[in-house]
Amino acid sequence: MPPWFGRFGIDTTYYVPQVVFAYEVGGTSYQGSRISYAELKNTSRKKIDELIAKYPLGAEPEVAYDPNNPAECVIELGTKGTSPFSFNVVFLFAAGVASIVAGVLIQIYGPH
Repeated sequence: MPPWFGRFGIDTTYYVPQVVFAYEVGGTSYQGSRISYAELKNTSRKKIDELIAKYPLGAEPEVAYDPNNPAECVIELGTKGTSPFSFNVVFLFAAGVASIVAGVLIQIYGPH
């Protein structure tokens, strides 16, 4: 298969980081597994391995939780994920719009 084959969503393997951590709020124990609210899947296993390497077994990460619902938590705040999907979709959409606009302008004004 050509190297670009998987870039179009055909037969693509995605890696998703998985962690589990325990924390306590007000004397109550909780367990969490969400690293971030961002989408963290990626086609690069290396990127996912680098992400989970920040949380080795026995680590005690700082947990951010909702004070009204302490079971809702993450260990990384922010929305920047590891997935290249969002950029690709925006780029392809912008390129498509630019092509349509260029086509319409050529039809209206034509070559002179």
